[in-house]
Amino acid sequence: MAVVVLHISYTFEDAVARPMLGGMWHVPVFFLVGGFFCYADGGRGEWKGCWEFVKHKIRTLYVPATICYVLAMIGHNLFVHIGWYPLGHPSPSTGEPFVLWGTKDYAIQMGKALLGYGEPIMGAMWFVYVLLFAHIGLMVLKTLLGRGWTLWTLLFGLQIASWYLSNRMGLTIPRVNNTVTAMFMLQLGGWAFQHREWGRKWWMALLAMAVYVASAVWCGNVVLNKNWYHDPIMLNLTAVAVLILLYQLYHFLKQTFVARTIAYIGCHSYAIMAGQVLGFYLCTSLLWLHYRHIPMGGYTAVIDERHWFVGVAYVVMGVVVPLLITWGIKRKLR
Repeated sequence: MAVVVLHISYTFEDAVARPMLGGMWHVPVFFLVGGFFCYADGGRGEWKGCWEFVKHKIRTLYVPATICYVLAMIGHNLFVHIGWYPLGHPSPSTGEPFVLWGTKDYAIQMGKALLGYGEPIMGAMWFVYVLLFAHIGLMVLKTLLGRGWTLWTLLFGLQIASWYLSNRMGLTIPRVNNTVTAMFMLQLGGWAFQHREWGRKWWMALLAMAVYVASAVWCGNVVLNKNWYHDPIMLNLTAVAVLILLYQLYHFLKQTFVARTIAYIGCHSYAIMAGQVLGFYLCTSLLWLHYRHIPMGGYTAVIDERHWFVGVAYVVMGVVVPLLITWGIKRKLR
């Protein structure tokens, strides 16, 4: 939900409010959660288990993401003709102007998708490939080093090096720097899941809230697709702090309709990340029937304070449309 909300364009963004709404934690927490169920996997010399793990991740992460990207590429010229991608208008993800693709363009983009680079418009799916590469890298290191302190030290050292290259030297290699950052967060997430009972303690909740507020004021937003963040220590501390607060919220709302709704959305987060852009464009098309001044081409219209309800409409469409598509596919496959 936080990812969908933060992909909407606003005129009233606040330097503290945006980080607190998710700008400083939504992707880091995602990587922590990604490490929940693989903490105990792998071990020194267990290459057979490593290979089985890699095959499983390719099947569950790479294949679905690549299918989504290929479908988006197939529809590129159609989206140009119906006005979703206005010719000459800068792409919301790359900044390059929209053009009609020829055979060469399709071949280049297809090659990029197969290599894990993705597709120009569906930028929100970058995290899938980073998650895949981080899982593979972490598993290989576990197989080489075991799961002891040597692994932890190396992972944190690599994260510091990645941060320094991106944020101090301006050197960021797509899908490399942020993969290195994510590897430590997967390991940290697995450890946090093993010790999740600590998150129920009241003093942990108070400490987590203090870190949460301090990070919003001091550190600001995190942009992990470009590997931009204040520093590794606050990145990890903030992610764990928000995870604790979400855990507390879960237990507070447990067995309620709100909790069941959030859980259902969470179980379909992959589909929402893949299809939210389609929901945004459909919402803009519907709004355009009444507000003819709304420009097409961006993920969403730019929303001001007077039209906050339009932002709500985008959130609803960004979540509901992918869920309906997923429901329809599952129904057909039964």
